[in-house]
Amino acid sequence: MLAEALLELASRDGMAEALLKRLLAPAGSAKSRIEGQLKSLYRGDRYYDWRSVDVLASKLHMILSDISSSIQDPELGVDLVLRFYEADAAVFGRCDDSDGDIGDIYRIEAPELFQRYAKGLTDKEGLLARLRILIASDEYGVRDNLLNYAHEWLTEPEMRSFAEDNLACALADSDPHRRFHWSNMAETMASFLNDGALFEHIRCATSETLGAAARADMAEVHLAGGDHARALEMLDQVAADDLFQLGRRDQLRLKIYQQTGRKADAETVAWGIFNRCPDMAGLDRLLEVIGPSRREEVIAREVERIQASSAFSLIDADFLFQTDNAARCAQYVEQHAGQIDGRDYSYLPGLARALKSQGHLLAATIIFRALLVSLLERGAAKAYRHGGVYLRQLAKLAPLIVDWKALEKHEAFYQHLQAKHGRKRSFWAQVDDAES
Repeated sequence: MLAEALLELASRDGMAEALLKRLLAPAGSAKSRIEGQLKSLYRGDRYYDWRSVDVLASKLHMILSDISSSIQDPELGVDLVLRFYEADAAVFGRCDDSDGDIGDIYRIEAPELFQRYAKGLTDKEGLLARLRILIASDEYGVRDNLLNYAHEWLTEPEMRSFAEDNLACALADSDPHRRFHWSNMAETMASFLNDGALFEHIRCATSETLGAAARADMAEVHLAGGDHARALEMLDQVAADDLFQLGRRDQLRLKIYQQTGRKADAETVAWGIFNRCPDMAGLDRLLEVIGPSRREEVIAREVERIQASSAFSLIDADFLFQTDNAARCAQYVEQHAGQIDGRDYSYLPGLARALKSQGHLLAATIIFRALLVSLLERGAAKAYRHGGVYLRQLAKLAPLIVDWKALEKHEAFYQHLQAKHGRKRSFWAQVDDAES
């Protein structure tokens, strides 16, 4: 009965059929079977759109799973995984990987399998030569992940030699695409070695200019290697108005000051980080530096700042609620009702529901209205079902609100909504369906 059931399942599912063939295959057939699967990646005209790309992802996973369970020889295992990567253009060229499922297989699953075989390989020189060629011609940004665990299967001298070889290739190659990959491989080795001087030498030798990101990169490797002074020199060259690198700069500075016992400097930087983004995660990071005993002091300071602000900030509203200041949060929302941007639909619904749960119905109404009006004004038809939910929430809250303060009552709001957006039939259909 079990055999019949398996055969029935295999007849209906291609992946199940492949698994069954693997289980029933005679000994010694694994190599030819997997080679056939790899060749099949180049064949076929089917395009996998975002709805069907999971089928292709399953096929790739099955190939790697077959290699993992069937191949014990490190040399053959390495060869098959590298041939899997050589087919990346054929794979990415016929799929929509918007969700990144295919990319994750090449960036996470395959590198883990590769390092398992690479550890048992004796001919590291031949492997590194093949990797250099393979990664230098990477068109989809996934092949460099083969080096993710290189520090686990290469010795320090091997990593240094590989870095030097790639640097030489980068300096000799005029093609910018290959030059990038050569230098990136060299820098990867320097990072694994925590050799800031080597990393800096590679970056300076292969870059025409050194921007803020490059200096932060160099500082990070110097820090990992324990050269705090050189790391700070690099970070001092990152401008305070560089919005893209400022946060990273200060995080690295904070680590340096903490590791070198510069408590006052660490506190100054920690306050700066928190002031730029005063959310709950920032609060926790700040208290790690200045001490948890100052929690109430920091919260009181922030509440005072928020209450004095003339502009609405979703981060500030969330901070108030998360620090047991729900009433102040509701008051803050009411005071800035006209500034709430309904396009923040990733966070506002949660805040509205949280305020509703605490009995702050007027503030919740303000947020639900902002979400609904924004959705209708943008004509976001795909989200009209969410608009129907918001309107039903408003209808439920209205009878429970005693004091509307300066806010328009629900009946008047509903009439204005119909007058302005009455022609959006697909939206009102959502409302009618929910009410029927």
